[in-house]
Amino acid sequence: MSASEPEQPVTPFSVLILVCALGVNPSNCTPENAVDVVYGPHAENEMRCGFLGQTTLAASAIAPRKGQEYVKIICQRGEAKKVVSR
Repeated sequence: MSASEPEQPVTPFSVLILVCALGVNPSNCTPENAVDVVYGPHAENEMRCGFLGQTTLAASAIAPRKGQEYVKIICQRGEAKKVVSR
């Protein structure tokens, strides 16, 4: 990039913590079909997003119901779109 070209802004990642029903395959669990969604902080890259997701989960009271739910952390590029009540 030359000095005359404007610097492109870095698109941050959004941390989303999904509580998914046990009957839903992890690859199919999305914010649209999760039992609950927690919107976490923003991160500048994927690695930081993963660390922030784990930290946010550990510091929260999120606890899936044993035998019924599991937790999934996803890193979504850009601003996470809020899911309206299902």
